[in-house]
Amino acid sequence: MERPKVSALLRAYNNPLVVDLIRNIADEGIVDDFVVVINADKDTIGTKDLLSQSAYASQVNALPINNYGWSRALNAGLAAMPEMTNGNELVLCISNEVEITRDQFLRTTEAVLGHADALIGYVLFEDRHEPSYCLPRNTCGLWKRARLAELGDFIEELDQKQGMEDVEMVLRGYLHKNWLPYLGATNVKIAVRQDIETKSKREWDTLKGINTLYKPKILQTVYSHIQEQNKLCGRETKFLL
Repeated sequence: MERPKVSALLRAYNNPLVVDLIRNIADEGIVDDFVVVINADKDTIGTKDLLSQSAYASQVNALPINNYGWSRALNAGLAAMPEMTNGNELVLCISNEVEITRDQFLRTTEAVLGHADALIGYVLFEDRHEPSYCLPRNTCGLWKRARLAELGDFIEELDQKQGMEDVEMVLRGYLHKNWLPYLGATNVKIAVRQDIETKSKREWDTLKGINTLYKPKILQTVYSHIQEQNKLCGRETKFLL
């Protein structure tokens, strides 16, 4: 199979690590271009200028937006990408705190391209066993771009809560055409946040609200599938629905 075109979608402001992340990903040769969505209202370090001075500036579309939010940034970034030329294009959503190797990326690519019903290839993180971190996340997720386009925007109202727009999209994908997430790399490195336990609890509270939007059969099918994917890679994950 011909290598698919891969675009990386990053969200950043006041975090110079975005330049390092782009350099690391570009050096690994795993993506073709980048869209970096910047919080224009709160950016004080000149993120767009930093990106324009990087060695990979020609591959980067720096996109400042107002009224910033996580889902809003994702939607803006997807809309700013060039038109699709075929149905095999992929979008890598990734956080500045994540470090992914070429081998890990290729395993995740194989996961999403190796299943006809795949919507996203997701990863598991090193030393992160909180339930919300054992689900497909835009922290590091490789989406089939054409299927994202078919499903529509991420829900921007979730920006006022704790996000988890990624899991909602996964549930929407299964409701729409029985599309599912497939696990790629495990033990991907992520910088530990001091408040990660509190954050993950709040994320699960948000997920409880998202789950009310879907019938129990859909929830059972999708969450059971994710549990099985994780178990195959040695992770026992229990989701309390």
